[in-house]
Amino acid sequence: MINKLVSEIKKKNAPIVVGLDPMLNYVPKHIQEKAFAQHGETLEGAAEAIWQFNKAIVDATYDLIPAVKPQIAMYEQFGIPEYKEKQTLDYNAMAEFTKAEDDGNTLSIEGVTKEGKTYSLKMDKATGILSDYTVDGKVVLEKGPVPSFWRAQNYNDTPIAYNRNLRNTDDNMELVDSPVITQDENRKHIRVALNVKLPVDAEQTLLYDIYGDGEIVVRSAFTPRSNFAPGTAGAQALPKVGVRMTVAAGYENLEYFGRGPEENYIDRKTATDVGVYKSTVTDQFVSKYVKPQENGNHTDVRWTSLTDNDGNGILVAADGTVESSALHVKAENINPVSWTDYPYNNQTIRHSTEVPMDEQTYLCLDAIQRGVSNTGFFNHVPLEGFYPTTKQNADGSYNTYAERFRIVPVTSDTDKMEESKAGFEASSAAGELEEIKNQAVAAKNDAETAAKAAEAAKADAEAAKAKAEEVKAAAEEAKKAAEEAKAAADVDKAAAEAAQAKAEVAQKAAETAEAEAQKAQTASEAAQAKAEAAQKAAKEAEDAAKNYANDAEAAKTAAEAAKTTAENAKKDAETAAKAAEAAKDSVSAQKDLAEAAANAAKASAEAAKAAQANAEAAAKAAEEAQKKAEEILAKAQKEAEEKRAEAQKQFEEVQAMQKRLENQLAKTEFAAKKVKVKSVKGAKKAVKVNWNKVESADGYVIEYAKKANFKGKKTIAVTADKKAKTIKRLSTKKTYYVRVKAYKVVDNEKVYTAYSAKKKVRTK
Repeated sequence: MINKLVSEIKKKNAPIVVGLDPMLNYVPKHIQEKAFAQHGETLEGAAEAIWQFNKAIVDATYDLIPAVKPQIAMYEQFGIPEYKEKQTLDYNAMAEFTKAEDDGNTLSIEGVTKEGKTYSLKMDKATGILSDYTVDGKVVLEKGPVPSFWRAQNYNDTPIAYNRNLRNTDDNMELVDSPVITQDENRKHIRVALNVKLPVDAEQTLLYDIYGDGEIVVRSAFTPRSNFAPGTAGAQALPKVGVRMTVAAGYENLEYFGRGPEENYIDRKTATDVGVYKSTVTDQFVSKYVKPQENGNHTDVRWTSLTDNDGNGILVAADGTVESSALHVKAENINPVSWTDYPYNNQTIRHSTEVPMDEQTYLCLDAIQRGVSNTGFFNHVPLEGFYPTTKQNADGSYNTYAERFRIVPVTSDTDKMEESKAGFEASSAAGELEEIKNQAVAAKNDAETAAKAAEAAKADAEAAKAKAEEVKAAAEEAKKAAEEAKAAADVDKAAAEAAQAKAEVAQKAAETAEAEAQKAQTASEAAQAKAEAAQKAAKEAEDAAKNYANDAEAAKTAAEAAKTTAENAKKDAETAAKAAEAAKDSVSAQKDLAEAAANAAKASAEAAKAAQANAEAAAKAAEEAQKKAEEILAKAQKEAEEKRAEAQKQFEEVQAMQKRLENQLAKTEFAAKKVKVKSVKGAKKAVKVNWNKVESADGYVIEYAKKANFKGKKTIAVTADKKAKTIKRLSTKKTYYVRVKAYKVVDNEKVYTAYSAKKKVRTK
C-alpha cells in the first residue's frame, strides 16, 4: 500500500490528500433536494446526498491527487445506511477503462478488475448484444444478457398455446433505434440504452451500465401494449419475462442464494427453504419426468455464481429477487415445436434422456415465470397472479415487468455473500427515472449531432456546387477561346485562299509568257532560215557573176545588195535570238515566282488546315469539359441531396426517439406521484371524500368497497378540477374502504399514480 501511495505521489507530483469529512451543511442544496426526493428526509436520504457529493469531489480531483481520506466517524453520526463511506472508497479505487473504442459497428471495452485481472468485452451496435466477455484471457460470457420469453411446456400447459413469435428472441434480436451510448469524463463508466424491436405488441428496453473494473449493471423492462397473451385456458400465454445469458463451457460449478435445493416455481415453492446451495449445472437438469418439460427453476434468488474448477467466473446479483435457472440446454430445445400445437407431445424427443445437451450454460434470470399449476390435473391453468399477463388492468394500464442485476467477475478469494451486498447507486424507481432522463439527454445530443451533420452536408453540397460552377465557367471560357481560335483559323483560311488565287494568276501569267517566248523563238528560227537562204542566194549570184562576166557589174551590185540584206537579216535574227533568250529568261523567272507563290499558298493552306483542326479540337475539348462539369455538378447536387435527406431522416428519427423518451419520462414522473386523501367522512347513506390535487392530473379515480381487500370494488371517475366527491346510494351504517388515484393522458394513453392509502369510514 505504501509503495503504491509513493508511486502515485511521484506520478502526480502532488504529496497531498483530499479529506472527505461529510456534513450536510457542506452539501449543495440541489444535491440535498434530489437525495431527499428519492429517499425522504431520512438517514438514507442524508447518506445518499453525502455519497453524491463525495462522488463529485472524486470526479473533479481524481487526476490531480494521489489519495483520499474519508473520516469514518463523520459518517457514523448519520448511522450507516448502505455503508456510504465504503461506497466512496470503492468508487475512488475503481479503475479507468484502458480501452473504450467505437468504430461505428462495434463498441470495444478493456480494463482491469478489482482483483487485478484484465478483461475485455464487445457490443455489436447493430443488434445491441454484448459478447466475448473475457477475464484474464479466458472467455466467460459468450452472449447476453438478451431478452428471453420462452420456457419449455409441461403437461398442465397443454390447454393453452404459447405465442410462438416469442421463441429464440435472443437469436433474432433487432433494435428500434441505434444504441444511445454515453461515457463519463473520468473514463470509469459507460452507459448503453437499447430499445429492442419485438415480434409482439410490447416495449422492451435494456440499459447497460459498464464500469471500469469490469462490473456490468443491467436493467430490463418489458411492457405489453395489448392483450396478445392473456394466459387463460384456450388462449395464448406469455411463458415468462426475463433475460438469458450464454456462459462459456467449463464454468460448471453453480452456487446460488435462493430457494432450493429442489426446483421450485412461483405457485409451488413453500416446501423449499431460502439458503445458499451448491450444485453443478449438469445436475440441475431433472430427467425423472416421463416426457421432457420445463425444469430446474429456482425462485426468490438473490444471487447466482458460475465458476470453473479454479473458482474463477462470474457472480450475478439481483436488485431484490428473481427466478433463475442454469442448464446445458435452451428451453426451445427441451420440447421443440413439431406439427402439433402442443410441444409437450413432441414426437421427435419422447424422453428426457434424449434431450441434446450443449457444453455452454444457459443462465436465465426472470422477473416472472408462469407457474406450473397445482389446482388440478389436465385442463387447468395457474391461478391469477401466478403467471405473466398481457391483459389490460381495470384502470387501463398494463403491467411492466422489470428487473435489475449486477454481473461481477469473481475468483476463489471472493466473498460472494459480501460482494452481493454492494448496493446500486439508487433505488430502482429513482434509478429508472434518472436513466430515462439520461436517455432523453443523450437523444437530444444525438439530434443536435444529426443537425450539425446536416449543416455540414449542406455546406459540402454548396461547396461542391460552387466548384462545379467554377468548372462550368472554365469550360465556357475554353469554349469562347475555341470559338475565337476558329474565327482566326477562318481568317487564315481566307488569306490562304487569296494567296492560292494569286498564285494561280501568277501561274497563268507565267504560262502566257512562256507561250510568247515560244512564239518569238519560232520567229527567230524563221528569220535565221531566211538569212541562210539569202546568203545561199548571194553565193549563187557571186558564182553566177564569175561565170557570166557580162553580168558582173549587175551581179556585183545585186550581190552587195543581197549581202546587205543578208547582214540585216542576220542582225534581225541575232536580235530575235537575243529577244527569245530574254523572253526565255523572263519565263523562267515568272515560273520560279509562280512556284514560290504556289508553295507559299500550299503552306498557308496547310497552316489554315492545322489551325482549323486545332480549333475543332479545342471546341471538342471545351464541349467535353462543359459536359464533364455538368456531370460533376449533377453528381454533387445528387450527393448533397442524398446527404441532406439522410441527415434529415436521422434528425427525424432522433426527434421521434426523443419524443418517445419524453413521453416515457412524463409517464414515469407522473406515475411516481401519489394522491393524499385529506379526509373521509360518513354521511347518511353516503361518504364524502376530500383529497389534495395532483399537479398536471387530468382526472381522478375513486375506488370503494365493503372489504379491505377491495373485493367487489366500485369506481367513480371525476375531472381534474375536483378535489372532493360525495359517494351516494350506499348502505346504511356500513363500513366502507376508500382510496383515490390520479391519472394523466400521455401520448393517447392513460397513466395512473399509485392509489392513496386506503381510508376506513362508516356511513350513517
